Amino acid sequence: MIDKISFRINSPEGAFGPTLYPNVQVQLSTTDKEPLDDPGMNPLTNTFADNIGDDVKTVFEGNLVLSALNCVDRPCPFDVMIPLQENFMYDPANGNLLFDIRIPECPELGQFVPSFDLATNFPTKVSIAWDNEVDSGTAFTVSGTGLVTQFRFFVPRNVPTLSEWGLIAMAGVLGIIGLMAIRRRKVTS
Repeated sequence: MIDKISFRINSPEGAFGPTLYPNVQVQLSTTDKEPLDDPGMNPLTNTFADNIGDDVKTVFEGNLVLSALNCVDRPCPFDVMIPLQENFMYDPANGNLLFDIRIPECPELGQFVPSFDLATNFPTKVSIAWDNEVDSGTAFTVSGTGLVTQFRFFVPRNVPTLSEWGLIAMAGVLGIIGLMAIRRRKVTS
């Protein structure tokens, strides 16, 4: 279960924010597409709709505030965070994870544009399809690189529901009553 996505800046001088990005949409899905570095497979395409899996889920929608602190040592920490509004259940056995982010309006940052850490060692096992137009159906480019991204996940526990707790409590009460009845019989015998 994924509940947060984080990035890191590329250099100690890259600190920025807090910066508001309005009307951002983040979706996660499982895809049968492969990174471009896997020849002969089913690579990520420049048609966005072809890459998205059947289990697509919008995990964040609205105004997003991003920032990064100064860091002393490299690599910098994963402190550029997208806290998800909805969790996403990802099972690697069903395919690769597809992260789709749409930012319709980037704020004016002046001369400074934050530089995020890129996965550049080959093979990267990541690919990116992107376009400058948020409503475009096709990517300007598809490449065998991508942002170094941290997905925070947890294994959901099967916590009993209220009605299951009621059944557990009822069984406990009946067990205690049964023990008391057995003891009473032994005392009277």
